[in-house]
Amino acid sequence: SHLVESNFALLICGACKDLDYRKKISAMAQTSLGVFADFHFVENDCMGDYLIQSDLLIAPYDISSSLNSGTMWMAFSYSKTMVLPEIGCVQGEKTIAENAFIYRYASAEEHAEKLCEVMEKLKTETAESLFEKGNRLYSYMQTKSWESHKQEWLSLYD
Repeated sequence: SHLVESNFALLICGACKDLDYRKKISAMAQTSLGVFADFHFVENDCMGDYLIQSDLLIAPYDISSSLNSGTMWMAFSYSKTMVLPEIGCVQGEKTIAENAFIYRYASAEEHAEKLCEVMEKLKTETAESLFEKGNRLYSYMQTKSWESHKQEWLSLYD
């Protein structure tokens, strides 16, 4: 409901196995301007199409079951910043902490609260600042790439 006044459009996409939850999200999306639901499974070869059109990606992972995120690395490879909880692969990563919107929570109730707090902070961000954060995350990805370390790693076998 606060998205319209913030110039956000929110696309909720991906498979949703819990049909009751899906119905609840669909009903909320139908009555909220700027909120769209697309519940089909997003194939890997289509993910780029979604990322190219977005300013950022929100992944409200359950920290009790998420250690790493391939989606996060894919978003960064498309120069997109993210909103996500502090899952294992972001802990201690300064560049990610400075350029993504990371939050911590201890319960389901607190998860929703912390995510809403981040969404409030996003109201002060411009498309340009999100673009800059995404570019810094892409550069960070490049420093971790095979190409950046190929000679170093191959020398281990000499």
